[in-house]
Amino acid sequence: MFRQAENDFGPLIQATSGNVVHDDVQPTAGHALMIATLLICWWSLVETALDFVTGNGNRDFASAIAANLIVVIAGLAVVMNVRFAREIFAFLCGVSILALGSRLPLAFGDSLWMPLISLVDCGSKLVFLAFACAPPHENGTRAASL
Repeated sequence: MFRQAENDFGPLIQATSGNVVHDDVQPTAGHALMIATLLICWWSLVETALDFVTGNGNRDFASAIAANLIVVIAGLAVVMNVRFAREIFAFLCGVSILALGSRLPLAFGDSLWMPLISLVDCGSKLVFLAFACAPPHENGTRAASL
């Protein structure tokens, strides 16, 4: 079982470790997409901890946990290549960017931390969407650079 997981994540580990597998191989957008997805999942867990510390009420905290749990489950489905997971996760990221990005300039009046947290959230989701929407090359692979 461990050997199978090693084989599944082998290209990701080789692409992120700096080791060159072949002379002409470039990291694909699939690897960048997986890294961006894991970054979004990790940040959602950090946001859940921050909501716990700065929570205003039980109802707000429960809804924040539910929303972050949906994002983490959808993100892990993208990493595991579940059918339609990338499209669902891209939709969730796009809706989140539209919801958070529209109120981001107004949030700087209240405090500095909340807009920065939202800025990291929107930035990581924007990176995911950039790689998810990258056009494929002639050979069917997606490039890592935009």
